[in-house]
Amino acid sequence: MEDLEDLLGGLKLSEEERMAVKGVRQAGRRETGRPPQTMGKLFSSKSGYAYGLAQTVGRIWCPREGIRCKELGNNLFLFTFLQPGGKRRAITGGPWDFGGDLLIVVDFDESKKLKELEFISVPVWIRVFDLPLGLMNEETARIIGNKVGRFMEVDKDEDGMAVGEFLRIKVILDIRKPLFRGITIEGEGWCNIKYEFLPNFCYVCGHLGHVEKECDEGDWQEERRQFGDWLRVNPSRKKEGEGRWMDAGSSGGSLQLRKDGSGGRSSGQRGSGSVEASGKSVGGGRTIREMRSQAL
Repeated sequence: MEDLEDLLGGLKLSEEERMAVKGVRQAGRRETGRPPQTMGKLFSSKSGYAYGLAQTVGRIWCPREGIRCKELGNNLFLFTFLQPGGKRRAITGGPWDFGGDLLIVVDFDESKKLKELEFISVPVWIRVFDLPLGLMNEETARIIGNKVGRFMEVDKDEDGMAVGEFLRIKVILDIRKPLFRGITIEGEGWCNIKYEFLPNFCYVCGHLGHVEKECDEGDWQEERRQFGDWLRVNPSRKKEGEGRWMDAGSSGGSLQLRKDGSGGRSSGQRGSGSVEASGKSVGGGRTIREMRSQAL
């Protein structure tokens, strides 16, 4: 793409080529009643397939009606939602992963070109450990959240208290920055951080979106990793009455698929163009973590 842009920069355009034509924009979604759409990017060295994505994330985002998914090349996809609330779940839920690879979803912006879209942020629930009970509140959560990323909300009781084994905060992470392994609290010292349902990330540089063998910032063969699987936590359901926090899937979420035919990576399942899948029709393509299908 860069070589093509360099070539175009040196071309001498003819008079007809310089003469501009006027494009026609489609009417807005509210005027035409078109269903809501988003754009998605799969951070993987392998090609993702519209069929697999439509079958799997469709059942999570729109469990009754499903979604349409269209391949746009370079692991970019156009998602069309056939059920109210699906777009909101796709954008504000997460983090999403497909076969362990990070999937970032952003709003559809008809004013932008594909190359202008930015897939740089992802919502995730973090857990902050070893805080004094008196600091387990929304004010502290907001400060920590804005340090780690951008604060969204804190998991708290109806009375506003957030006291528990850990302080649970939902943040927007910038994937261009390494993950925080913890945070230093003035007067209290170091507090560990863990991330719920974290997709694949690099144990060398700490960035989401690639793994060690694809890292350009360090030697993936080093014995001493600065980051590791210990940053992850995959919550399980709690029975009612066992505590404030009931189910991570009801507020944040994740999708992880098997890398076989049911996960959408089989070459025999490769879709061309647009693929539509209903949340009702999915059979064999079961997910490893399906808590959101019940919560939503």
